[in-house]
Amino acid sequence: MTTATTDSGRPSARDRGKRAGGRFSLRNWRVRSRLTALILVPTVVGVLLAGTRVYASVESVAGYQRAAAAAEYGNRIRDLAQALGLERDRLAWSSFQPGNKGLKSSAEAQMEVVDGKVGKVLADLGNIDDSYGRRAADAARDVRYQLSGLKELRGLSGTIRVERYSTMVSPLLQLHEELTAVSDDPEIVGNTRALSALAYAKEEVSRQRARLLSGYYAPWMVNAQELEKFIASRSRMQEYEADFTVEATPANAQLLSNALIDERVHRAELTKARAIVLASDPRHQGRLLTDFDDVKQWFSDNAAVIDKIAKVESKVAGDVVTRARDLEDTEQRNAIITSALILLLLALVIGLTVLIARSMVQPLRRLRAEALDVAGHRLPEVVRNLRVSGDSQVPEVEPIPVDSKDEIGEVAKAFDEVHRQAVRLAAEESELRSNISAMFVNLSRRTQTLVERQISLIDGLEKGEEDGGRLGDLFKLDHLATRMRRNSENLLVLAGHEPARRRSQPAKLVDVVRASLSEVEDYERVQVKVHRTISVAGIAANDIVHLVAELVENAIQFSPRASQVVVSSSMVEGGAALLAVSDAGIGMTNEELVETNRRLADPPVVDVSVSRRMGLFVVGRLALRHGIRVQLRPQDGGGLIAMVLFPPELIVQQVQPAQTPSWGGESRTGRHSPFDQSPFGQSPVSQPPVSQPSFGQSPVSQSSFGQSSFGQSSFGQPSFGQSSFGQSSLDRPPSGRSAPPRNPAVTGEYPLPRRRPQAAAQAPTDDAPWGQASSWDQPNPSFDQPSPSWDQPSPSWGQASYEEPVNTPMPVVEVSPLEPEQEEYLPIFASVESAWFRRPDAPEPHPAAGAAPAGRPAPYDPLTAGPTPPAGMPAAEPVAAEPVAADGSWHSPADAGWQAARAASEPALGGTTASGLPKRTPKANLVPGAATSTPAPAAPMAPISAERVRSRLSSFQQGIRRGRAELYEDTAGKTADKEEGS
Repeated sequence: MTTATTDSGRPSARDRGKRAGGRFSLRNWRVRSRLTALILVPTVVGVLLAGTRVYASVESVAGYQRAAAAAEYGNRIRDLAQALGLERDRLAWSSFQPGNKGLKSSAEAQMEVVDGKVGKVLADLGNIDDSYGRRAADAARDVRYQLSGLKELRGLSGTIRVERYSTMVSPLLQLHEELTAVSDDPEIVGNTRALSALAYAKEEVSRQRARLLSGYYAPWMVNAQELEKFIASRSRMQEYEADFTVEATPANAQLLSNALIDERVHRAELTKARAIVLASDPRHQGRLLTDFDDVKQWFSDNAAVIDKIAKVESKVAGDVVTRARDLEDTEQRNAIITSALILLLLALVIGLTVLIARSMVQPLRRLRAEALDVAGHRLPEVVRNLRVSGDSQVPEVEPIPVDSKDEIGEVAKAFDEVHRQAVRLAAEESELRSNISAMFVNLSRRTQTLVERQISLIDGLEKGEEDGGRLGDLFKLDHLATRMRRNSENLLVLAGHEPARRRSQPAKLVDVVRASLSEVEDYERVQVKVHRTISVAGIAANDIVHLVAELVENAIQFSPRASQVVVSSSMVEGGAALLAVSDAGIGMTNEELVETNRRLADPPVVDVSVSRRMGLFVVGRLALRHGIRVQLRPQDGGGLIAMVLFPPELIVQQVQPAQTPSWGGESRTGRHSPFDQSPFGQSPVSQPPVSQPSFGQSPVSQSSFGQSSFGQSSFGQPSFGQSSFGQSSLDRPPSGRSAPPRNPAVTGEYPLPRRRPQAAAQAPTDDAPWGQASSWDQPNPSFDQPSPSWDQPSPSWGQASYEEPVNTPMPVVEVSPLEPEQEEYLPIFASVESAWFRRPDAPEPHPAAGAAPAGRPAPYDPLTAGPTPPAGMPAAEPVAAEPVAADGSWHSPADAGWQAARAASEPALGGTTASGLPKRTPKANLVPGAATSTPAPAAPMAPISAERVRSRLSSFQQGIRRGRAELYEDTAGKTADKEEGS
């Protein structure tokens, strides 16, 4: 089996993961568990071995107890066997002399003795089970069965009864012999076998006594067979005595020998020898005993022999019981001592284990806690502080409080060194990021300077261009240059740079949206449904233009060319405003939406992945800067809805006047307004008062932003009060009059103006008419200095219920972490700053109606424009400014034409084209007179060549391929990010 290795020879991450094992793998155990197992295993083994010894002692104690009990059972069994033999002999003797009352009474007395002994033996038999041995248990059951027939046996007579008594005694002796195997002590076993031999010897003596009695009272029964049995019994008795001598101790053997040296024992032996001689002589036909006295003597001598043997037997049985009790006590004492030693050893081992384990576990715990604290809190906090502050100085690292000199202390010191290196690398990274950010800023400013110059050149080309096709191409080139400028500003956002100059006056949201549309291509597809009464704080106007431009461009790029992108607005409870950018594009999956919304709520650190989705990152950073909440939602009919929630702090609600001044009359300020004259040269009509749309009645609340219920509303057709954007109260004509043209800003057909490269960021004052810039001799101090309110933390959105934690779907950003300190506005910045919201340095002369291209609308800057024309009417053309002569002595034949053109209020227009370009009326705006008497010949219209069409189609195909490639790169980047996160 092979394992994958890296270039350095180390196993790959996959093999390391395989070797890591499962949850119960030994390498995954905690150190405390390993130490416990290390000490516990030998301890348990020792305890088991000692426990085995204790168990053996307990078993030995039980065995010795059984041996002592068996010895006592054997004593009672031998006594019963001896009593049964005596009962047998007395019953046989009394049966031979029925009239002898003494013999009868002796037999009855012996039966009573036997009955008492039988009761004790039966009780003992109930205690003999398999623990005494299987054969002993079987013998006990056999004895119980034989003893149950004792009464029946006593009812018999003659030789049969004698034989049946011998048959009853044999199981008793067999049980006694089986009980000798209970103990394993050699001394107990030997003495028990010696007792068994004495029991058999007593039985043989008793049988010999019965046979001689039969030979005296029934000599006819004495034959060779009986003689052989008698001689065999005598031989067995001698063998049992010899066995006793072998099995018993020498002292007990000597005791038996001394006991058998007795006159009565000697006389009994002589009687048996004489009986054998007489029975062996065929000539002898008489009795084996001479008379009754001889019979009594024989009976008495045999009883004496049995008594002598019984005394020795009692002595040996006492030794057996004493030995068993001594061994039992010894084993009990050993078991107690062993158990106490085991418990003491176990307590000692546990104490040492705890002491040693604590000496290792406590430093490890401290090291682990400190390491986790460093990895989870201290190091990220230091990195975060270095990243925010940009300070490259390495802070001091607090060492881990583990000062031991073992391996744990060495690991702690090594971790401290790793911590120091990590902090040093973080400081270097912070310095590197600062350098990269400075590079971004420098490159962006250089690019902006070039782009501004490019836009200025394009403006000059547009002013002198009369061909409609070329003018359209110049418009597109102008928008491309504007996009390039926005990309340069994206670099500033990536670098965390904030504009040093901000507006001080609010800007209308509709103007902000129009300004953002001037920075995207295919702006004709955008339908604007934004209320005119909503204004945003000037401090955030530039960034909101940038944010909306990114969202609109994303919606345009990822939606079909035949579809429209709708930008709508509504008011939210609490004073906030909601701007929605909806499209009918390809949409996103749920996982992509979740990840995108997470990045919008918490923009990641600038890395390579940010460059693939720069617009998403820029939107998140700009929203975070001003406390704006941005979220993407799926649309019911397909596509996405980008919702932008402006907090109440950024919204300036403008109160609409009760009566709008007529277009032909004076404005409220008493000065000329750009809308004081009819755009078509007709007499203006006075308009009735228009009611303000009821924004406060919008059902959308600020708290519903970020909830599923909010996603059910349609941003394509939002309702405000009782009127919609498509047919608002501003669009309805007065009664009795025809309706004026629909508002292009509402219908989406507004001819998007091109942004002036040096447009001012502040709306012009009433002194300057629309389209004519005011003097810039004295700069506005509100533009020269950053807004003082920008350095204050952004408050919450006005209500406590709107505050949500960071992990909610749309977190409320209270303070932007990207806000740097106030920076000084330097002259070098003025040369490269974006010219979105700046006024021109000098009034720009406007060409005459005949000289300027009639097909291009007047340049319009939404943030510098004056009052917006009423709904339903197109924007008025700017009044041409009087040219300034460089030299007072210069004259031209066209001076009369300029004077005539100054007298005309508005040029006559012939409507607009489908793309929003104005149509010219032939010879309607001719300037009287001519510069030369001979007009220049008109240039022939260039034919549309096949190469141009082929180039256009090729560009379209390349754009499709580029879009697919970018989509594939985004998908691959997301897959790589997921794999890295897992």
